[in-house]
Formats: sequence, C-alpha cells, structure tokens
Amino acid sequence: MAKNKNQQYSSELLEILYEECNVMAVHALGCGMDVPSNVTEKLAEYSSMLDQSQVSDTSSADATTYHYNLTSGNYIAIIKGLTKIHNVLAKIVAPANPYSLVLLKRERNMKSIFSFMGSVKLIRYLMLAAIFFLVGFIYLSMSEDINAVNLSEGIFKLSGEVLLAVLLFLIFAAGLGASFAALFRANTYVVAGTYDPKFEATYWANVVLGVIAGLLIATLVPFESDKGHMDFGAPLLALLGGFSATVVYNILSKIVDSLGAIFATNDKQSAAEKLYALAKSEMSETTLKQQYAKQLIEIQKKISVLPDSDDAQKLLNKLTEDILPSDSNFDLNVELNEVEQAVKSDQEVNTLAKAEEGKSPVGKT
Repeated sequence: MAKNKNQQYSSELLEILYEECNVMAVHALGCGMDVPSNVTEKLAEYSSMLDQSQVSDTSSADATTYHYNLTSGNYIAIIKGLTKIHNVLAKIVAPANPYSLVLLKRERNMKSIFSFMGSVKLIRYLMLAAIFFLVGFIYLSMSEDINAVNLSEGIFKLSGEVLLAVLLFLIFAAGLGASFAALFRANTYVVAGTYDPKFEATYWANVVLGVIAGLLIATLVPFESDKGHMDFGAPLLALLGGFSATVVYNILSKIVDSLGAIFATNDKQSAAEKLYALAKSEMSETTLKQQYAKQLIEIQKKISVLPDSDDAQKLLNKLTEDILPSDSNFDLNVELNEVEQAVKSDQEVNTLAKAEEGKSPVGKT
C-alpha cells in the first residue's frame, strides 16, 4: 500500500519534457507537419494527469514552481511516455531543436516595447547596433572633413581632427557591414528554429572583428581614384571588410604562410642540394670502382695471353694512361719501384723473423 501513496514531485526533468513536448507539438501542427494521432492523444493524457496533480509552491519565490502529487509508478510512467513522445516530435520538427522553440515561445510571451525589432534579445541588440552605426555613418558623411581628397590621402598624410573624422567614418562603415552580417546570420538561425543563445558571444565577437578588419583593410590597402570624383574606395573596403572579417583573416593568414613557406623552401632546397651532392659523389665513387674493376679484369685477361713481360709492361702503361687523367702527375715506373722496394722490405723482415724463430728453443724442438 505504501507504494501507491501519493508523493509530491518537483522534477526539472519532468517540467522540461512536458514544456518541450507541448511546444514541439504546437509548432508541428501549426506548420502543417504530419503528427501521429497517438502522439497527441498520449500527450493530452499526460497533460490531464499533470494538470490534475499540479500544486503551486507558495513557499518558493518563483511563482512558476509547481509540485505534482503522483504515485511513484505514475511518475515513472509519465517520464517514460514523455521521453518517447519527445523523441518522435524532435524528428518531426527537425532541423528545429526543442530548446530553440521553447526559447522563441518564451520571448514571444514577454511584453517589451522593443519586441517589434526581433523575436529574440540578440536580434534586438544587433538591430540597435546597426542603427547606431548607420546614424554615425550618415552624420559624419555630412562633415566637411569627409571628402574625396581626405579619403584618398590616407591616414599617413592626415592629422588632428581631420584624421579622427576619417577614421570614425571608416569605423562606422565597417560596423555597418559587421552588424549586417551578424544580423543576417542570426536571423537565419532564428527562422530555422536552430538558434542557440550560448553562441551569442560569438556574434558580438564577429562584430568587433569586423570593425577591426574593415578599418585595417580600408587604411592599409592603397586605393587611388581620379581627383574631382567621389572616392568610394576606402568606405567600400571598410564595409566589405566588416561584412566578412573571415576573408580578411584568411588573406592575412595566407600572407604569413607564404612568407613562412619562402624561408622553409630555402631550407628545404639547401638540404636537398646537400643530399643531391652527397648522392652524386657516392654515385661517382661507385662508378669509378666499377670502371677500375672492369679494367683490372681486362688486364688479367690480356696478361694471361702475353708471352713476354715487356709486352705486359707496355699494356699496363697504356691502361694506366687510359684510366688516369692527362694532367695527372702519376708515374707508373716510380710507383712500381716503390712497390718493389716495399715488397723487398717485407721479404727481408719475414726472413729475419724466420731466422730468429729457428734459433729459439721452441723452434729447435
């Protein structure tokens, strides 16, 4: 009997499942999507059970906190049933996600004088930022300091208030492009139902990066125009740089990578040249050894058929002249004499060693 006793449950999981299932069902039905009748039937059954068991928590400061008087069995059954319904509805409303749909519903229920500017808070703030940049751009464009001459001169030929006015004008132009890009991107996600507020900081970071990128590209990239004509070069570059800060980042990254590749290529070329020289020297040495081996084999074959030693000597001299370069100081007769003397010295040393060995007691034995 204790198992069937009602208990008060205040589960965040239950509240999230219940709210998201209701929002997804309303969204799917409102968009004309095909929702199975058993899904809406079970959802209505669970809604009735929760509404009947709902008890307001008067002790909580949050008036939206409720408790549910349910048995443990009913509580677990509702959790399982809502989970199945949630999975089915999430596939139906995809690519929209449940959290974004709930967020949009809550934003629509909020009463604000700025609600007409956007369905979520980020859109409204980005809209205000775009209006701020637009007003600043229009106001400075009416200044006498903003003209074709000053815009074409560049920041290095201007100074004082004129330079400040030109830079602010370019900043407002870049801000227009950056806020336009952020608004367009955020609105795309809101319309698709995939907007996630955890990425709000990235939109503002893109606006700041766009302003910086637009100012850099407008002031550092030279752009000349004919005198007497309105110079749209710098403001246009600022607007484009602000609209696509990623492009400016990629350009700067490629420049840095290209500079790094130049030095890396030089190092690789020097290393490759060293390897090539080493391989070439090893190849030359191997080729010479092969040539010497062929010459020696040829000498052996020719000497073996010669009857006279003088003919053999002449053949050796001829082959030596063929192998050695013409400017070499090599003299075969001198080298042969040195070899003969070395052989005689070795023979004398061997004779003396044998004589000493014969005189020793061990040799006599």
